[in-house]
Amino acid sequence: TACMASLANAEATLPSAVVVSGIFDNAAVTGGTFDVAPGFIRRFIGPTASLSALTIGQAVTINAVAYTIAEIEPDGTGLTSLSLK
Repeated sequence: TACMASLANAEATLPSAVVVSGIFDNAAVTGGTFDVAPGFIRRFIGPTASLSALTIGQAVTINAVAYTIAEIEPDGTGLTSLSLK
């Protein structure tokens, strides 16, 4: 969509070699109140239509860095969030 194109900061290359534009978040986590170990939470958000065939455990490349899909969360609005490790 036009909105996603204007917000996109990354490109994901899927196992099918299709390239999808989306939002990549590599947020630092310091622990604290959420009972989460310090580190990073990596997420890619893109159009569900482009990401719907993916499965947990598949590899994706985002901005030339390889990741493995840990969770797939469609949000019901046409976007899907991929949790990455």
